[in-house]
Amino acid sequence: MKNKKVVIAGAGLSGLTAGIFLAKRGYDVLIVEKGKGIGEGDPFHPSLHVTPCDPLYLKRETGIDFENVFKPLKWTKLWTLDKPWISDDPLVMGIERGKRETSVDYFLYNEAKKLGVKFNFSTEIKKVDDVPPGSIIATGFNKKVFEAFGRKPFDLDGFYHRRPSKKGEDGTAHLFPGYYTTDYYYNASLNGITFGLLFSRRPITKKGEEEWLKDMEEKLGEVPEKYTRFRASMDLSKPVLFLKDRILAGTFSATIDPSLGFGIFGAILSGKIAGMAVYDKEKALREFRRINRFFHIVKFLWHINQWTPYRLHLAKITMQFWWLFYPMLLITGRSIPGFSQNYMIHGFKRTKPYKEEV
Repeated sequence: MKNKKVVIAGAGLSGLTAGIFLAKRGYDVLIVEKGKGIGEGDPFHPSLHVTPCDPLYLKRETGIDFENVFKPLKWTKLWTLDKPWISDDPLVMGIERGKRETSVDYFLYNEAKKLGVKFNFSTEIKKVDDVPPGSIIATGFNKKVFEAFGRKPFDLDGFYHRRPSKKGEDGTAHLFPGYYTTDYYYNASLNGITFGLLFSRRPITKKGEEEWLKDMEEKLGEVPEKYTRFRASMDLSKPVLFLKDRILAGTFSATIDPSLGFGIFGAILSGKIAGMAVYDKEKALREFRRINRFFHIVKFLWHINQWTPYRLHLAKITMQFWWLFYPMLLITGRSIPGFSQNYMIHGFKRTKPYKEEV
């Protein structure tokens, strides 16, 4: 008889999804987590995330109903250089992470507990043998674990800030890129808080920090009273499901959009696939490859874009005349692992120049 006990390292979205998936199939699941409690493993929580999402598809794939914690935004305001745009794309959702009752972590934690999943908090794994072969590794941005498994992470750099949301802000978001970052800044308001995050795959200089604050003042009309630097680690060399007789999931497996960094949808799907890999490795590997099939071409296009002079000017042209870039969007719009629709083409169709207050 097969061993029905499974250890999962990491109580993030992929680890919790894997635990729920396996508990429903009769496994005795233990999740070990470095944080003191659910949603306490990362210092920037409670945080808000803006991402294309399809809760109905996730429900079909995982059996988990996320409808109450994935909330469509009223609008998202985007900038390309000095030109603002507005989108009411219903696929774009706000999602809270952390320990509050309104977070997706808290929701999944309670679903897991109902099924008998056990938790050991304040338990950080630092080397491969800290968990037995066959365990699921879903430790997110943890650099020590990347290095323990022989992966070669790079460092993310950035800043985050948080404040209570103002009247009328809930359900809205803002996003803009800048030459001071390889990626972008966003903020979102949901569940009574406003959270902002600037992140970059290269170090942000002091001058870059000043340019970001100037951008915020010009575009949002405010700068945060307090903001905190953060650093995290990722390995986007390639998606990996099996390594050193363990099963990888979520950010640790590189199941993430390699261009815009959307990770929540892929984390949940990879959690289900990691659970499947416990008892059917071949089927899980086929599914893992399917959802990550656009990873390498999208990453290649992202690198090309980074080396393109005046890339923000190109983004402005793309926003205004997106149909001219349709062949490229057919690929880049499938960058979110396993996402059932082309979110870029869908989003461009719901985006228009911003002219007046919403």
